[in-house]
Amino acid sequence: MMLARSSGVLRGWLTRFVSRWVLLAVAVELAITIVDVAVGRSVIAVALILLPVLGVALLETGERTAVVAVGAVLVALTSHLWDHNVSTSNYVYRVLIVAGGSVLAVAGASQRTRAVRAGQRIELLAEIARIGDTRGSLEETLRRIAELLVPAVADLCGILIVDEDGSMRRAVARVAGGTEELERRMLERPTDGRASELTQRARELADAWLVRRVRPEHVAELAADDRDRELIEELGMASLIYAPMRASGETLAVMTLGVGPSGRRFGPEELRFARVVASRAALATQNVRLKQDVHEADQRMRAIIGSLAEAVTIRDLAGRIVYANDAALASMGFASVAEIRERHRSRSSRSTSSPTSTASRCRWNGSRPYACWRETLPSRC
Repeated sequence: MMLARSSGVLRGWLTRFVSRWVLLAVAVELAITIVDVAVGRSVIAVALILLPVLGVALLETGERTAVVAVGAVLVALTSHLWDHNVSTSNYVYRVLIVAGGSVLAVAGASQRTRAVRAGQRIELLAEIARIGDTRGSLEETLRRIAELLVPAVADLCGILIVDEDGSMRRAVARVAGGTEELERRMLERPTDGRASELTQRARELADAWLVRRVRPEHVAELAADDRDRELIEELGMASLIYAPMRASGETLAVMTLGVGPSGRRFGPEELRFARVVASRAALATQNVRLKQDVHEADQRMRAIIGSLAEAVTIRDLAGRIVYANDAALASMGFASVAEIRERHRSRSSRSTSSPTSTASRCRWNGSRPYACWRETLPSRC
């Protein structure tokens, strides 16, 4: 198990610092070194040594650029072995220029990466807001939010919903590159006892908090049993963030974010962003719940009014009928509200040909639900 964990850590570091562009740049540096050694004197220009570093800085992160930069500096430092110019100013200039150019390249790549990441995070928050405005169940909304966060922000995202009775249940489990079986096992993890201790703590504190480094003793404390511990170790998370999703002073859910297999690590910057993400996700969750409440109330209202023997209609601010129970439809001689709207549109179109038109006006007269009379005025029904 320890071997598997070490292998996972190694893969994470390789993912973090190595890419195809890094390998290509290192290969170019090696080719430049071979040419310099074969010639035997300092004929390789400094610009050629810095070229791979600058190329990677335009495409990759600061960390990956640093890998190539270290290679360029090593080439410059060891060039005296075959150029035999260790005591000359040419050697000193080469080392200083390569080192200085490498530092600038790494700094530029880091700044560019931060700017790109900031833009991506803004777009991610906007997308979470758009998800909250769409129709769908609560679980579907949370699943779409988790798909946004993995792998863009984290390697793992789990969301536990806080029900009205205060109990918690796992609603979403998303793992980068994970199988459905793995995500199903995550959803089946217990939500009481030690397995939810950190989640409960985040919920009680009402603030996100960071586990910068997941240690073996931490895994043993978190796991509910041996099977749960094996699952946690299989996930290979190195850093965790627990963020309560709060809206209107109430904790609606708790979000767990983790990184590890990708080589990333969480820090204070990621913790601050997780707070914002949890807040936006909470607003989306609250919006979905409100829509569900309104829909349920509307269904109850329709069921109650529809069962009445008396005619009942509901109009919008413009005076158009938006709902009519069966008794009202029968009294007016229509089969559905859609038919009433269609009649209204046809009369409205005819009224545009003349300033006035003969329109039907409906009222409650006590003896029958709707008494219709005709008069000359702009059509409203």
